[in-house]
Amino acid sequence: MRNDLKTAGKLKASHVMIAFLSFTVFVYVAHYSTGKKKQLSTTDHCLIELQPESVSEILSASPCVVLFYDENTDICEKMGYHLNPSAKRKKNSYVFSRLNPEKHPEYIATFDVPDAPGILIFKKNKKIKRILGNVPGKNPESIYNSTDQ
Repeated sequence: MRNDLKTAGKLKASHVMIAFLSFTVFVYVAHYSTGKKKQLSTTDHCLIELQPESVSEILSASPCVVLFYDENTDICEKMGYHLNPSAKRKKNSYVFSRLNPEKHPEYIATFDVPDAPGILIFKKNKKIKRILGNVPGKNPESIYNSTDQ
């Protein structure tokens, strides 16, 4: 009887492992369900939202980077997030803007961007570079560095 009372109060290794695994899963789920979204969702962005009345004025600025995005996809949100530091650093030499083709479908054919995400770079109203798909976040400057020559 006395041995039963001693073992009843002790934690078994399996109980500790179950508690540790449960805690790890909880932290992982909590981080990826809330932490990532808060990190990417920023109101301090430097990308100018293009409107039909401002497109020609913005594109005449030289040079201009335009991100075609879909606001309901994570990949477009990540691209905007990765372009934002470049937009802050290069704000005196580039205009960084974005356009949602779902809201303005007339620009899909005009700029020949079949799907978001896509990036176009303009100089003096002329398209000089087109990048379709995701641009890695490691070096967003690579999208416009080749246009500086």
